[in-house]
Amino acid sequence: MVSLKKIRTACSSHHICFVCLKKASKKNRLSRINFKTILHGYYQHQLLIKRTSRCCRNHLDENRQLRIDLYSLIPTSIQEHDSQIFEIFDYHRNHETSIFENFKDFSQLDEKHCLKITGWGKDKFLRFSNFITSINDNSNRTKDQLIALYRYWLSTGSSQKVLASLFGSKTSQVQISNYLSEIRTAIYKDFVPFFLGSKKKRNFFLRHSNKMVDKLLKLKDDEMAIICDGTYTRLEKSSNNEFQYRCWSVQKTDSLIKPFIICCPDGWIIDCYGPFQASENDASILKYILKIDNDLKDILIPKKTVIFLDRGFRDILSLLKDDYKFDCKIPTCQQLEPKKDKPDSKSRQLTVKQTSDTKIVTKCRFMVEKQIGMLKNNKALDNIRNTEAGHIMIDYRICCSMINFDLKPSCPDGENAEKIATKILIRSQKKENDLEFLLGKHLDTKSICPISFSEILDFPVLKRKSMKNNIFLGSYQFNQAKSYLIDLIKNKNAFLVQNNIIKKHISKESQNMKIISIELPSRHKRSKKRESSKNNIFSKSFRNTYKVFVQYVPYLNNSKGIKAYICSCLSGKKVVGCCSHVAALIYYLGYAKYREMIFPADGLNKIFIDMENKESPNKPRYFRNKRRKIKESSSESDSESDSGSDSKSIYTEIVNPSKENQLDKKKQNKSKCMNSKNLQNQTFEAQQKTFHEIQENDPKPNLQNEDLLSSVPNNHNSITIPESKENEARTSFQNNSLENNLQDFINHVPKWSATINYRNINNVYLRDTCTIDYHLIGLWFYLKKLNPEFFANKESNDNFKETLEEIILKIDKNEWNVARELWVNDILKDDILPTKRRTRFQISLFGSEFEFFIRFLVKYQMHEVLQSCNEFCYKNKQYIISNNSENIYFLKEKGQVELYSFYRDNCNECGKKIQPQIKFKNKTHFLYIESLTNDILVKDLPKEIKIENQTFKFFYSTIHNSGHFLGIFDFGSDLLGVDDIGQKVNILESLDQSLTNENTNKFYFEAQTTISFYFLNEN
Repeated sequence: MVSLKKIRTACSSHHICFVCLKKASKKNRLSRINFKTILHGYYQHQLLIKRTSRCCRNHLDENRQLRIDLYSLIPTSIQEHDSQIFEIFDYHRNHETSIFENFKDFSQLDEKHCLKITGWGKDKFLRFSNFITSINDNSNRTKDQLIALYRYWLSTGSSQKVLASLFGSKTSQVQISNYLSEIRTAIYKDFVPFFLGSKKKRNFFLRHSNKMVDKLLKLKDDEMAIICDGTYTRLEKSSNNEFQYRCWSVQKTDSLIKPFIICCPDGWIIDCYGPFQASENDASILKYILKIDNDLKDILIPKKTVIFLDRGFRDILSLLKDDYKFDCKIPTCQQLEPKKDKPDSKSRQLTVKQTSDTKIVTKCRFMVEKQIGMLKNNKALDNIRNTEAGHIMIDYRICCSMINFDLKPSCPDGENAEKIATKILIRSQKKENDLEFLLGKHLDTKSICPISFSEILDFPVLKRKSMKNNIFLGSYQFNQAKSYLIDLIKNKNAFLVQNNIIKKHISKESQNMKIISIELPSRHKRSKKRESSKNNIFSKSFRNTYKVFVQYVPYLNNSKGIKAYICSCLSGKKVVGCCSHVAALIYYLGYAKYREMIFPADGLNKIFIDMENKESPNKPRYFRNKRRKIKESSSESDSESDSGSDSKSIYTEIVNPSKENQLDKKKQNKSKCMNSKNLQNQTFEAQQKTFHEIQENDPKPNLQNEDLLSSVPNNHNSITIPESKENEARTSFQNNSLENNLQDFINHVPKWSATINYRNINNVYLRDTCTIDYHLIGLWFYLKKLNPEFFANKESNDNFKETLEEIILKIDKNEWNVARELWVNDILKDDILPTKRRTRFQISLFGSEFEFFIRFLVKYQMHEVLQSCNEFCYKNKQYIISNNSENIYFLKEKGQVELYSFYRDNCNECGKKIQPQIKFKNKTHFLYIESLTNDILVKDLPKEIKIENQTFKFFYSTIHNSGHFLGIFDFGSDLLGVDDIGQKVNILESLDQSLTNENTNKFYFEAQTTISFYFLNEN
C-alpha cells in the first residue's frame, strides 16, 4: 500500500505562472525553474513546487532562482503525494556532500577535485598517504580525509569554524582542532624524517646543485654549495609581557618569530630551524646552528663548501672564513669594503666590479628566496593567531618536507642557464663602464637636448627572449621594467646626446651610434616637490630621479644594437646585466611601444580620495579587478561579454523596444548603437564608458582646424599627400554607391569568435577574431560592391587569389565560420597551432593585425622607393633606395600625419634632404597603411592620398582599445563604428559634430588607429 503525505502544492503548468497565475504570451514568456528553487521551497517553507512548473522571468533573480520574497505569495492547495518523494528530500538534506566527503572512497575521488582541494593529483596524494601509518580510519573520518583537511588548511589558512562547516554539518570546531592535531602529529612522525634534515650523506646533497652555480663558481665534483636565509611569521599581540617582549622586532616594528632555512642550489631544503625570537639576527642564528647541529657540520667540509649569504650575515663572515674555512659569497656590503674600495661619498654608486660580484651572488642565492616564497604561499604560515604559535614550526617543517617531496629541481633561466652564465663571466671581466663620463652631465642643455619619444624611430626592435638572455641576463629586470611603463608614458620626452660630446669620449668606431637619455623617478622615494616644475615635465616634479643613458646602433634590430648603458642609481654602472631603470627604457623603446601596453595594477591609483580637487571623503570609488576569462562555446553565437582576451567593450548595449529604428541620419543626429540582426525592430543606445588613454597628458587636439582630416602639408622627409578642398571634406562616394549598400554592409557584420574544423580536428574554438574580422568585411565590401573585376585578371597558378575569392563568396553568403576556417587553414596554415583548454581545442588570433592578415595582402602594393632631391641632381628620381618594398606607414610629426618610408638622410651628391617617392610595380587597387606611432587618430587621417597621379580614397581604419580592435567605416554621409563583440554597429555623428558635442561618441575619434584601408578612385 502506497503511503501518502499531505503538503501545500503550487500550481503546475507550462502555460500559467505558478506565482502570479498570469498566462504565457509572446510578451510574457515563462521560464523553467531549477532544482535549487524546488529544494528551498521544501526545506524552508514546506512547499512542493513541481519540476513542470513555470514562472514569469521577472520573478527570478540573477542566478535564475525564485526570489526569496515570493515564496510566501505563491497560491497553493493541499494535495497528497507519495511520501517516498519526501523521504528522498530528507535523506538528501541529512547527507549533503561536503568537499571532504569524496575522500572517504578514494576510488571514486575525482582527479580535478583532488587537485583543487589538496594541490596534488590522485597519484601524488596516494604516494603521500602511504607514508602515514600511525593513524587509522574510524566511523567519523578517514586518514585521507584528514590529509586533505590539513593540506586545505595549510593553503587557505581558514579558521576552524569554517573548516567545520566544510567538513560536515555535524562536525564541531573542537573536532576539527582534534583532527588537525592528530594528522599533524602523524605526518611529523611518519613523513618528515624522510624528506627533511641533514642526517643524509654528503653525496646526496652534492647531487642537488644546478647549472648556473656550477658554471659561475666552477665547482668541482666534491665541492658543495648551500644557501642560508631567515624569514619571519607575524603574530598577534600577547598579554604575556615576556612573550610579547621576545617577539617584538624593532626593525619590522611588529610581533614575529623567526624560522631559518638552509637549502641547496636546486631548491632542496636541507633543514628548517626555529623558531627564534625576534631580537636575534641572521648572523647569530647561523652561528648557533653551526655550533649545535653536528649533522650539518658533518656535511659542510672545510675548504670544500661554498655558502651564499645576504648582507645580514656580515657580522659572522670572518668566523665562517677563518674558523670554519668556508668560501662565503655575499653581495657588496660597504661595511666590509676597505676604505680605498668604497665608492665616492658624493655619488654613492657601486663600482663596476662591485656590481658584477653582486650580480653573481644574487644569481646564485635566488633559490632560497623562491623557496621562502613557496612557504609563504601557504596562508596558514603567516599572520597567525597566538593559539597557533605552539605548533607553527611543526607546520613549517612539514611544509618544507612537502616541498621536497614535490620538488622539481629548478635553475634560474632554465635551459639558457649555461649561456647566460658564460655571458656573466665574460662581462664581469670588464672593469669600466664606457658611458661613465655622462653621469656628471646635466640634461636639457645644448649638448643633451630634449627629443620627443615619437621622434625616436631608429631604436632597435627587440624580442622578449633576446632582452632577457642577452641584455638583462635574467627575468627579474624584465618584470621590473613593466612597473616603470606609466612613468615613461607620462614623461613623453627623452634627451639626445649631441655628437660633439660623443666624439670627445668615444672611439671613432662608435661615433655612428646614438645615445639617448631619460629621467625616471625612484620607485622607493616618490615624494614630489612643492613647486611645480618648469614646462610641466613629469620627472621634474619628483625630488628623487635617476638619469638613464643608452647607447645604440640605429635600425639594428637585435640585442647587438644595444651597445652600452648607465644609470645614476646605486647599481647603475652595471655591465653584467643592467638596473631596472635602464631595463625600463630599453623595454619601452624596443618592445612595449609596438604592442598593447598593460600597466600593472593601474586601477589601484584611483582608489584614494583626491584631496587637491576636494573630493568627498565619504564617497569611495568602487574598483574591481578584471581577470582574464576563457569561455568555451560551441557556436559562433557565444556571449558577447566574454571576449577571452581582456577586451573591454567601450559601450554597453541597452534595448529600448518602444522606439522604432530609422536609418535617416538627418532626423537622428545622435548616435545609436544597433544590433545588425534586429536592425529594423530595435534601437540601441550607447552608454559611453571612459576610454583609457595611454598618454593621458597629451594636449587636446586643435579644434579650430575644420579641415583637420583632409589637409596634410608637405614635408622634406615624407611622400607627398595632397590637400583636399574644404567643401569636399566627407563627401559621399557616389560613383561607387557606398551609401546605397549601407544596409547590406550592416547585415554582414561578423560576430567575435567562430567554431571551425582545423585539419583533422573538429569543433575547434577560434577566438580573438577581431584581428581579421574588420579587414575581411572591408575587403569583401570593396571586392563585391566597388571593384568586382578584381578577380577577373587572376593567374592560373595564383592559389592565394583563388582562396581569397572563395572566402569573399562565403562572406557574401554570411557564412562567416566557413570563411574564417578557409583563412586559418589555407592562408595562415602552420603559423598557428591549437591548444587544448579543458576538453576542447582552441586557436587564438590574439596579437597584431599585420601578423594574422595584412602581411598576406601587402604584396598587392609592391613598390620601389625612389630618391627625390634637387631637380638638377643626377640621382633625382633615378636612384632606387629600395627595390622591393611592401609596407607603407603613417607617421605623425608636429601634429601632422605624413606617409613615411623609413628613410631619412641627405643626398651625398647635392646635399639636399631626400624626399622618398613611391613607384608601384603593378597596378595597385588598394592600400593598407600602418600607423607607426600611437598618437594617430581617425580625425588625423587624410581623406585622400595621391601617389603617381593616382588618387586613393579612405574607406576604413581599425582602432585599438585595450585588448580589442574596433573598426570605423566611412560611407560618405554616414560614419559607422563597428564592434564584432555582439555585432554592434554604431552610426556616428559627423566629425565636426563629434568634436564639439560633448554627448557623442568622441572616444571613436580619440582612440589610436592601427591599420587604414584606401582604395583606388578610378573615376
